[in-house]
Amino acid sequence: MKDTLFLLAPDFDERGTRYFCPYSAQVMGFLAYYPQVRESLDIVELPFEKPRRPLSDILGEEHQAPPMLVLAGEPAAVPRVTVGHANGRHFVAKTIEILRYLATTRGVPAPH
Repeated sequence: MKDTLFLLAPDFDERGTRYFCPYSAQVMGFLAYYPQVRESLDIVELPFEKPRRPLSDILGEEHQAPPMLVLAGEPAAVPRVTVGHANGRHFVAKTIEILRYLATTRGVPAPH
């Protein structure tokens, strides 16, 4: 079972204006640098509208803001990364912490 990375799908509309999520784009850029990390994950793009299923089904409606890394098993101890817990699942919620966690656990360079 792989960790699952939830991202906001690009090119969404909010009140007539098209946007992309800069935080999800940052994570996608990291994955473009290190395709071996991308291959180690299940990646799910979510719509902008809430509830953002299946993420809200897994962690609850209070934890549905992408990017979100939902861990498949017990979390690794990674410095400067807070691992949350909801509905029996572990997750990493902040963009920089997701990047730190993935870099450390996948053996690629860490963000500066």
